Amino acid sequence: MLNYIKYENDSNKKYILLLHCICANMHIFDKQLSYFKKEYNVILVDLPFHGGSKYYNDKLNFKKISEEIINILDDNNISKVTVIGLSLGAVISNYLCYYYSNRIEKVIFASGVNGLKNKLSNFFFKIFSVLCYILPFKLYVKIIIRSIIPQKESMNYRRAFLNSALEMGKYKFNKWLRLLSKHFKNYNSKLYKFCNSSKIPKLYIIGEQDNMFSNAIKKKTIINKYNKIKIAKSKTHMLDILENNSFYTLCKSFINSNTK
Repeated sequence: MLNYIKYENDSNKKYILLLHCICANMHIFDKQLSYFKKEYNVILVDLPFHGGSKYYNDKLNFKKISEEIINILDDNNISKVTVIGLSLGAVISNYLCYYYSNRIEKVIFASGVNGLKNKLSNFFFKIFSVLCYILPFKLYVKIIIRSIIPQKESMNYRRAFLNSALEMGKYKFNKWLRLLSKHFKNYNSKLYKFCNSSKIPKLYIIGEQDNMFSNAIKKKTIINKYNKIKIAKSKTHMLDILENNSFYTLCKSFINSNTK
């Protein structure tokens, strides 16, 4: 089972499920956690090969990961949650909605990764799947991180992710990259239609400076009563999640809204 922590202060309050980005763990939400805990019951999960789930031995696929997260809800008698996924966590959120829509109250795709910015980026992504066997792993990871978070003010994020990737190791890191490649294909073939027609209320939060993924979200999201986009001014792909409570503030109004 995946490693998780539950903070419950009132069973009558809403349950929030927080899913972290790649090369991080549940503690990426530490700056936001005290705010979420005051108003909601919170569950944090370490995704496979991350944090307390680093010795994950099962097959890595979206159906299995979604099933294990739902098992956590079942073990805690939680019927529905609002899911907040950051980057890789937003990818997993797609599949939770797809396979278990009856268990999802609302979903927030924070820095969603549903495609790259253009055809050229897709071409380079395919090249990188080959370069991982040629370049030294540390250099390979540095190039990927720099591509996603190029801003100089995000050096602390880049260092943290590099260290986590090196700890994860080449084999496990590349398994996630291959799965992300499958996700891009899945999104274009079936998830795009599902996400735009699903009646689960969805909020896409995009950093204004998130150049790698923001265009794909804007182009592939049909705005209607169930799908909303929020542009976070002056924010990068990481939405300043380690810096202050601004991420919580972006989420709160949507969670508490009457959208159904």
